[in-house]
Amino acid sequence: MDDAKRFLRFVLPGLASTLQFFLFIWILRPHQVSQFFLKSFQNGGGLGPALTIIVASGGLGFVLSTLYHSIYWCRLLDRARSYTLTIDHRDALNEADLRGILRSFTQKGSFPLNNASRRDAWRIATAIWHARLGTSPRLKEANSRTDSLTSIVHSLGTLVLGTLAASVSALVVFLYIDPSAPLRTPINALHSAAWVILYANLRHVVLFAFVSIFLLIVEWHGFRVTIGHAQQVIDMILLNDLRDATTSELKGRAFEWSVRTLDEDSSRQQLSQTKDEPNSDRRVG
Repeated sequence: MDDAKRFLRFVLPGLASTLQFFLFIWILRPHQVSQFFLKSFQNGGGLGPALTIIVASGGLGFVLSTLYHSIYWCRLLDRARSYTLTIDHRDALNEADLRGILRSFTQKGSFPLNNASRRDAWRIATAIWHARLGTSPRLKEANSRTDSLTSIVHSLGTLVLGTLAASVSALVVFLYIDPSAPLRTPINALHSAAWVILYANLRHVVLFAFVSIFLLIVEWHGFRVTIGHAQQVIDMILLNDLRDATTSELKGRAFEWSVRTLDEDSSRQQLSQTKDEPNSDRRVG
C-alpha cells in the first residue's frame, strides 16, 4: 500500500473523525471548549496538541478501519445483494459463467459460480485480475483507477463509522463534563438524559443532533454511491477482459480458473450438487 492509499484509508478518516469529535463537543459545550483551547494557546502549547492530534489520527484511523472491515466482511451483509452495502462481484462472475467466458472448478470438480459467496467472488475476481495484470493492457491501464476507487470506498466507509463513534463519544463526554448533569456512576447514567434535557441548553443539543445526523446522511450517501460506481467499473473491465481473452487467447474456449479456498456455505452447496449429479461435469460455453 503506497502513501496515498495509506493516507486515504487511515489518516484522513482518523483526522476527520477527530475533528468532528471536537466540533460536536464545541457545539454541546462551546464555552468550556473555547476556554480550553484558548488557555492551551496562551500557554504556548497550541502547536503541540495539534501535532499530537495529527499523529494520533493515523492510529485512530487504523482502529476504525479494522472495525469497518470486520463489519464489511460480516456474513449477514451477503444477504443484502439488492441494497448496495459492499462491493459484490457475484453477479458479474455469474454473468461470465452464463456467457461461457469463465469456468471455475475445484479439486472435487466443477464449481458453478452462482453458488459462490461474496467472499468467494471477491477472491476469484481479485485473483484473476492480478494474475492477468501483467499480460492484459486493459487491466494494466485501469488498475490505478480501480485501486483509487476502492480506497475511496473504504475511506468513506471508515469515515461513516468514525462519525458515528465521534458523535457517541462527544455525547458521553458532554454528560461527564456537564455540571448540571454529573455522570459519576453507571446508576446515574439512567437519569443523565433527563438532566441534560431539563438543565442544559436545549438548542445546543438540538444543533448537535442536526449536525451529526446531517453528516452521517451525507457520508452514508456518498459511501453507497461510490460503492456502486466502483463495482460497476471493476465488473465491466473484468468481463470485457475475460471476453477478449476467450476470443483472442483461448480461441473461443472458456477461461478456466481453479478455486481452492471456499466458504463453508459454498462448499456445502457444491458437495450437495456433486452428490445429486455424480457424473456431471458442467461445461460452460
